[in-house]
Amino acid sequence: MIAISYTLTPTIQDYLLEIDRYHRNILLAPTPIMTEQRLRWLATSNRVYGSLRLRGTVITASQLRTLLLNPVKHPAPWEKEAIAYKNALDVIRADWTANLKPLQASHIGALSLISLPNKTKQIMGSLKESQSDIKQLLAYAGSQKDHPLLLAGVMYGQLMQTEIRSALQGILPPLIVSVILAKYGYDCRGMLALEPQWTASIEAHDKAIKSISIHSNLTAWLEYFIASARASYEALYTRLQEDSQLGHAPSFAETWNLNQREENILHFLENPTAKITNKVAQRLFRVSQITASRDLSHLASLGLLLVHGKGRSVYYTKA
Repeated sequence: MIAISYTLTPTIQDYLLEIDRYHRNILLAPTPIMTEQRLRWLATSNRVYGSLRLRGTVITASQLRTLLLNPVKHPAPWEKEAIAYKNALDVIRADWTANLKPLQASHIGALSLISLPNKTKQIMGSLKESQSDIKQLLAYAGSQKDHPLLLAGVMYGQLMQTEIRSALQGILPPLIVSVILAKYGYDCRGMLALEPQWTASIEAHDKAIKSISIHSNLTAWLEYFIASARASYEALYTRLQEDSQLGHAPSFAETWNLNQREENILHFLENPTAKITNKVAQRLFRVSQITASRDLSHLASLGLLLVHGKGRSVYYTKA
């Protein structure tokens, strides 16, 4: 049985107050749409990179961003994992933003399968073995009225202690953090990434995780987690201030080097209820299936479109 124990120290309380100030100022800051899109894409790439690094994958941030911008036909194993993890983040943003429905075991299973699609048997076996722990954590999450960052820290720390970690290679805990922050609006419209603080010193991250079992409580881990989160909010707020001083909001073409068709696709999807398929794109712009697929995939890789469905039923909406 999981025992969730921690002390709400003055340090944690002070950091949470600072986080709330940064969070409020970030959401109230007048931000050009392209600045927001750029920072959202950067946050997504940082989340994917952080996940890979925490799993021991040795790559550079530049390699990861190149992959996300230009997906390859025959990806290496780490490239497959990176793309799958980004797909899971896209699902979280589409399905969990401001969604206050309770997080259930089925949701955890679905995210796990999206993030590691080639390891279905291992994931299902691990989820079954950890079923009791997961149910207790979800019951805790559903009953608590704690600060979202505190709840996210508890969930991350406890999930890293269960057997589920070995099968999911450390993937699930940060995904659950992303769900919680999206649910309560603390992901700052997708512009926030906590992972850069963790990967700045993986040794410090792992030491904080180990403190949970050493001390049989989460206090030291939560001080680390909340301090890292505070630094992430501060970094995002500083970046927004720096960008606002530039006095220039770049166009889609300037920022992403989009072709005219891709810009027209974005204009077509301005209506919140609009969606587009490959066949519709072919008809609208009189292009081949391959060209339409390339345009839509490029926009999706930049985080400008969300992908829904699979196979022939795939369609896209504005992010």
